[in-house]
Amino acid sequence: MKNFKNILYPSLLTLTMGGAIWCTKLDDAVLDRLTSASSISPDLTLKSAYQSLGPNFTDQAAVYALTEHPSDEMQGPTRGADWDDNGRWRNLHTHTWTNQSDDVLAAWNNLNRGHALANEVINNAAASAKQKAEATYLRAFYMFYTMDLFGQVAFRDPANPG
Repeated sequence: MKNFKNILYPSLLTLTMGGAIWCTKLDDAVLDRLTSASSISPDLTLKSAYQSLGPNFTDQAAVYALTEHPSDEMQGPTRGADWDDNGRWRNLHTHTWTNQSDDVLAAWNNLNRGHALANEVINNAAASAKQKAEATYLRAFYMFYTMDLFGQVAFRDPANPG
């Protein structure tokens, strides 16, 4: 009988407390998309589009790695596993990378992120003509490198967000 009480009382307590929590009405707010393009600050979005240049062109990885290593303009270290980054540089040099390679994935994601941010500024009604001009240049820049490295540009009509 004592074992039964040791199981029954904690179970009843858990169910009672759980019922108080589970019986509430939850109105879930969608946070992963914007309701309209005008709700975005064009100044901050343009700043983010400029900041996307950093990881692409100021580091030895991503776009820089894809343009320099395979073309023999840059030679990666080759003295063992720790110098070679587990074959990372060798894969780029010998053109044996895959779509899941770190540099390929990072370049694709970063270039498309900058492209999308530039599109948001261009389609923002609150953006000034100067901001739209800067965003148009940035979009062309990101699209150029995406086309150069991957042969295609993922482009979505901003008027059709679905």
